[in-house]
Amino acid sequence: LVVMRLEPGATEAGEPAEAVRFYQALRTEAVSWLAGGVSLTQAENVVLGLVGSFQDHVRHGPFSPQDKLLVLAALEWLSRQAMLALSLVWHEQYQQASKDLLLLERIDRSDEGLDAWLERALGLLGEAFGSGPALVMLREAETLVLRARGGGEGLWALPESVDWPTRLGEARDPWVEKLPFGPESEARGGWMPQALMLPLRHEGHLLGVLVLGLREGRRVAVQDRRLAQAVAGRVAAALGRSMLEERRQDAYLSAIGELVGSLENMDGFEAGHAHYLEALTEELGSRLDLPPDQREALALASRFHDLGKIAVPGKVLYKAGTLTPEERA
Repeated sequence: LVVMRLEPGATEAGEPAEAVRFYQALRTEAVSWLAGGVSLTQAENVVLGLVGSFQDHVRHGPFSPQDKLLVLAALEWLSRQAMLALSLVWHEQYQQASKDLLLLERIDRSDEGLDAWLERALGLLGEAFGSGPALVMLREAETLVLRARGGGEGLWALPESVDWPTRLGEARDPWVEKLPFGPESEARGGWMPQALMLPLRHEGHLLGVLVLGLREGRRVAVQDRRLAQAVAGRVAAALGRSMLEERRQDAYLSAIGELVGSLENMDGFEAGHAHYLEALTEELGSRLDLPPDQREALALASRFHDLGKIAVPGKVLYKAGTLTPEERA
């Protein structure tokens, strides 16, 4: 400590070169402390406790009065530098955390469909990282299939030799994957040499992976990983809800379809009628250039339009003559 304070090599800030390096090392250590969940007060207490312990050793040690003053002054300088490093790092992380919370709030605010929301969420994540595109790839059998894309321009490809479903199943935390670099991508430019891989899990089930392309030299700090994991968690939850809703919808349509089938079996005249009408409405929707959601609604309505007949007694439904008031009721 005495050497650092008395070293002649000065910098623009007026501090010895070794002291500046020491301060930078303090900032690096402070980042790891605070990122690990240590509060500012806890970190300050650790520093003060260490400095106080050193001071006690110096005061009671075999030093001359002049050496004691020098070392105590150096310890005082160390304490100030450490407190400054902790305060600045805490302030920077507080500002970054505020930005991250605002970003997550922007992602959470949504009244759009899943596809549009995924594209916007991935775009915001890529913008926050200043990186290339972000992709959501879902697991299907033994491969990964693209589900959504958002963010900036850029090229990259996952190594085909890797068994990604198995690799993702074994991974518990995000990791940075080096990407292969080929002649074709080099000619087109904008290549992403690495990507942050974030497994997507919902209720213990592996759904796929969020892949964030990273530019050359882009380091992923602890806080960056936390932000990416928060976005990945939201994406996994949204995908999980969508898949659950699809399963419910499929079960509902299957049950209704069985009712329609039973209706057709009751009357040979009805056989194939619902499917024929559904084909007509699909053709009608195509010629009118209706949006997909309206075409789907038309198809469902045509498929199930006769479903109410199941509740009507056969003697009434197939009566050849005029219905009596009681039958109409």
